[in-house]
Amino acid sequence: MLAGSMADELDTWLDTNKEAKQGHQAIIPRAQTIYRTTTAYLLAWQLGILIIHEAGPELRAQYANSLRDGTELGLLLKALFSLMPQRPDSSAFNSPLAIGMPSHSLPLPLTHRHRSGGAPPAFGHVFCPELWWSVPELACNTYMATLRHLPVLVRQWWNSIDRRFYQTVEKFTTQNVSPVILQQELQGLQESTRKFNNMEVRARPTAREVVAVYTVDEISIELTVQLPASHPLRPSAVECGKKVGVSAEQWRRWLLQLTTFLANQNGSILDGLALWKQSLDRRLDGLDDCMICFSVIHGSNCSLPKLSCRTCKKKFHSACLYKWFSTSNASTCPLCRNLF
Repeated sequence: MLAGSMADELDTWLDTNKEAKQGHQAIIPRAQTIYRTTTAYLLAWQLGILIIHEAGPELRAQYANSLRDGTELGLLLKALFSLMPQRPDSSAFNSPLAIGMPSHSLPLPLTHRHRSGGAPPAFGHVFCPELWWSVPELACNTYMATLRHLPVLVRQWWNSIDRRFYQTVEKFTTQNVSPVILQQELQGLQESTRKFNNMEVRARPTAREVVAVYTVDEISIELTVQLPASHPLRPSAVECGKKVGVSAEQWRRWLLQLTTFLANQNGSILDGLALWKQSLDRRLDGLDDCMICFSVIHGSNCSLPKLSCRTCKKKFHSACLYKWFSTSNASTCPLCRNLF
């Protein structure tokens, strides 16, 4: 409720600001109460994103679904593009949360460390974040953190805005934010100590590519994930490489699964590949795919298909079945069409 009231107050102020109405950066005077309100609002969002980022996959999916169904994230993103400078300094996108550093690093932005090297300013014994960060800096690293940790939700918002604003968001992101995220993600993948049985993952930073080779028994699959210049605002493309012991139909299905995982999960490329591998492992162990999304593991909430039709006995993910019932306006099985 508090964040909502702060969002409404900021939105009202921006609607009456001449620069924001003309599509330019809105400068909030430090002496005005709205400056403190805006600082608290952006810090609250950074804390919320941190909580989502450190949650498990299923809980993260629940948080994301809640944000998707509300208007809070749209108000935040609209405000950020009124508060960020059109040509920001690159250091504005290097906050610890934005680049995925540990949560205990969050209160000390790199930009201020370089400027002061001292303890945060305070009034009495109370920490005063509005003296520690500037609003443009906070806006920049809040957008960075949101795009990095909630890319699916940012992408959905981006696809819903008007064409002119759509182009502005893509240009700003491609020039200022995506290069930092690409560097961090590919470098992190190269330095990762995470190991997978039966799968090897390697990065090609200069080509903006991630290559995964999955091998088990007589089956061998090589896939290349091509990251766009505006990553992760635009989804990644998956290209097929060598394959051995896989039929053309199964290959297309597994390729579609990985594309779906990468497009619908709020995580890194490595997280998406791990989810895809887990689904393949379960499928090869004998578990049946959900007959709606054709995957063993759900692309968003990582659940298994548990709900079975009483007639044909085929199993479905609960989320897939709910979507089927909602869009078909019926309560019948997607396969045999008998009452579920």
